[in-house]
Order: sequence, then structure tokens, then C-alpha cells
Amino acid sequence: MNFKMSKNRRSLFALGLVALLSGGAVTASHFDNFTYWSLGFLVCVVGLWLMRISKSLGLSGSRQAYGAGANPSESQTPGVVAWMLGGVSGFALGLSFFLLWLDAQEGGHWTWPLYAILISTLACAVTWGYIFAKMGWFID
Repeated sequence: MNFKMSKNRRSLFALGLVALLSGGAVTASHFDNFTYWSLGFLVCVVGLWLMRISKSLGLSGSRQAYGAGANPSESQTPGVVAWMLGGVSGFALGLSFFLLWLDAQEGGHWTWPLYAILISTLACAVTWGYIFAKMGWFID
């Protein structure tokens, strides 16, 4: 890797780190204002994206830049079952939110929609985390 590429990588990583920290500071200091909170969260996401891009800058042209392991025949896309589980868990999350809304319209006497939201949120986190990791978006 030449010096210029290394310098670009470091400066992009530093810019991402500054964006992440400043977005976190704005989010933490203005947690009661939704506009500042969402703007700070958006800046944090951009900072993380810049840090991710800086890691793959030096490896352009190789399969390592996209998170493929040592075996080039590894499949980088999730299978059909993973996509189906992700869709079903997303549907279950939407359905549980709808049932909680119905319960709130009737006075809020049920407790099971809260448990349904908890279970469907955990299912979404696991399935979509697996899908994103398999595609190499968050893990090197």
C-alpha cells in the first residue's frame, strides 16, 4: 500500500471518528429534543459508514474488501431461508405493534402484546443481524 492511500485511509477514519463522537455528543446532550436526537443519530451513522469505508479503501480489487474469508468459493449472500425468516420476523413485529395499538384503543388491559413485541424484536435482531453479517456490511 502506498503512502497516499494510507494517508487517505487514516484521514477518512479520523473524519468518521470525529463525526461519530460529535453525533454522540449531540444525541447525549439533547436527548429530550427529537430533532437534535435524530440529527445526532444520523451523524453517528454517517461516521460509522465513513469508518467502514476507510477499512475497505486499501483492499480495493481483492475479495477481502467485501468480507469474504480465505475461501473464495464462500457464498456472500444469505440463503432463501434466511430471507424468509427475516421477512416473517418483520411481519411478526408489525403484527405485534398492531395488536398493541388495538390493546391501547381498548384501554390497555392485555400484557401479552408486550411479550410478543419482545420476542419478535429479538427474532428480528437475530435474523437481520445474520443477514447483514452474511452480506459483509458490518463485519470484516
